[in-house]
Amino acid sequence: MREALEAGRALEHVLIAKGRQDTRVEEIVQLARRNGVPVRFEERPQLDRSAGTRDHQGVMAVAAARAAMSLEDIVSNANKSAGQQD
Repeated sequence: MREALEAGRALEHVLIAKGRQDTRVEEIVQLARRNGVPVRFEERPQLDRSAGTRDHQGVMAVAAARAAMSLEDIVSNANKSAGQQD
């Protein structure tokens, strides 16, 4: 997650289990806030439900959805990558 934040990837929000406090979590919180990514502190069972598993480290990022592309944009991008012009 830290790499995604440092790279400026689009994230909807970051979830952190309440009670989880250490330097790594603090760094993630600071990076998220610096990048304008909301940080939410949740109870561990809620984080488990959001993650769909209990196998996590108490920190989770939710990626932002990409905007849909029109058929024309897809064709245009395909032509450009094939070396053709519109």
